[in-house]
Amino acid sequence: RLEEITGDLKAMAIELNVPVILAVQRTRTARRRDDPVPQLDDADAPTLETDSDVVLGVFREHSWLMMNKPNAKAGGEAWDEWEGKVRRAKDAAKIIALKVRSGQPFETREFRWNGPATRFEDL
Repeated sequence: RLEEITGDLKAMAIELNVPVILAVQRTRTARRRDDPVPQLDDADAPTLETDSDVVLGVFREHSWLMMNKPNAKAGGEAWDEWEGKVRRAKDAAKIIALKVRSGQPFETREFRWNGPATRFEDL
């Protein structure tokens, strides 16, 4: 079904000569792996790569850290390190170019995340 949708969206974008933005959530499996940085295959939708000109991944390390706290039995050093990472990542987000059809992939830009306004802002 997703193959149909992405193909139809691509055809619509070409016909109307407008950009189309599609938001896709990562699979639960991708959120559980050790490397939290988004990858192109995280959505489990191969047609996204085929039909898209640009695929961006949004990464908020703070969210990942909150879901991956150190073990309760871990020493104080592990908790101190985790708390430091949480403080640094609190209001930050990274947008990563996972695919750029005619450009350089994996370019990353950092932004301030304004959660109450659901907005990315320049640093």
